[in-house]
Amino acid sequence: MTQNLPIINKKIKEIRCQSFILDNQIVSDLIALYLLLEDENWYKFTVSDGVSTISLINSPKLSQEESYSKGFSYPIYLFEQFSIADYGEIKSIKEYLWKGHLDESIGFLVSFDNEKYISITEKNDSLRVKNTCIVHKDYELVDYRVDKIGFESNRKK
Repeated sequence: MTQNLPIINKKIKEIRCQSFILDNQIVSDLIALYLLLEDENWYKFTVSDGVSTISLINSPKLSQEESYSKGFSYPIYLFEQFSIADYGEIKSIKEYLWKGHLDESIGFLVSFDNEKYISITEKNDSLRVKNTCIVHKDYELVDYRVDKIGFESNRKK
């Protein structure tokens, strides 16, 4: 079955990420991951409090270091943990759910047509991104469904 998500069969052109800084100290090095796809749309991936969400958004602006406030800031920067050139078209999006608690998500598994993966999971209020499928006895992988949480769009028209 093919998933009815607008990101399926698209390639990633760029990845950006967002952190949270309080009093010039990093509180969370990764709170959101932004993917620019070949259709020129940006998608924001977040995982918080057991809810995994994909949102269609306007282009997230890269932060300038001097623009950080002394109180708090949410800087956006290029994600360079691994090369996106190694990945093909997105073939599926699955959610990691706690077994026995199928309403409790811990993140996403993005699968590509060249048998590569990106896992985006939450731990201790911070996202972790790995280029592998995570296998754990307490997790179950299910298709991410638009009707489950909703494919949110906060894009300005």
